[in-house]
Amino acid sequence: MKKLTKTSMAFLVVMCFCFAQCKKHKTPVNTVDQLPPATQTGANTFGCLINGQVFVPKGSTNMGKPNYRVMVDPTYNDGQFSVNCYAVINANDIRFLDFGSDSIKSVGIYALTSKGRLRVAWSGGNCSTSVYDTISYKRGYLKITRYDLSNSVFSGEFEFFYKPPTCDTIKITSGRFDYKF
Repeated sequence: MKKLTKTSMAFLVVMCFCFAQCKKHKTPVNTVDQLPPATQTGANTFGCLINGQVFVPKGSTNMGKPNYRVMVDPTYNDGQFSVNCYAVINANDIRFLDFGSDSIKSVGIYALTSKGRLRVAWSGGNCSTSVYDTISYKRGYLKITRYDLSNSVFSGEFEFFYKPPTCDTIKITSGRFDYKF
């Protein structure tokens, strides 16, 4: 057997260390990148993170309702809006998110608080709440980026925290919607 030279031996040692360190590292996926972009064109898109998990409307139920809709009435309660959506996860798991507010008739940033302005309902996992829940802690904001009744486009961004008495805190972040009605 041939003797290895010091240079050959050093080369083999370096190569062993290089290959030992050569593990494939998965690049973590940014969940916000999985949401639809925040647009103002009437693209009929919706997305948010609920407790860090992507939530987008998907699937359909036999109830005949679309999985996403925005309703705007500038004459009711000084300008009312609501967003209703659901995602069919499987036959036994349909998650609903409904939220809305009043006193909104233009582009701007609106504080969403427990007293007034924020109505929210969530049904997912082991938690189910009602839109008429008046005792839960709620806070956040709604940023209306396009309020265009003449072209029927309503767009915005939102974020809020919701603590119903029977569930853990629901953290809704990176929310965006763009709807043509």
